[in-house]
Amino acid sequence: MQFAGIQALSQLIHHPLRGAIFESWVVSELYKAHVHIGERPNMFHFRESRGPQIDLLIQRADANRARTAPCKDTGIDADSAEDNHSKS
Repeated sequence: MQFAGIQALSQLIHHPLRGAIFESWVVSELYKAHVHIGERPNMFHFRESRGPQIDLLIQRADANRARTAPCKDTGIDADSAEDNHSKS
């Protein structure tokens, strides 16, 4: 199975959508964590055309406050990623 033409880890490491794919993965994992404890959080992304961005804004149904969660792909060395992937 492939997504966005990605068939191997080495392709993901250099793919222009890597950051967006990572952010989507983080959001899905956080959503699943909330659902598994019986919550249905409202999740939002906020970005102004010129200015601040909030990668993830989480508002729980029972709370008047919201939490933010930055989702940043800090990069990874392609060779060590391939080595670690082949060991698992």
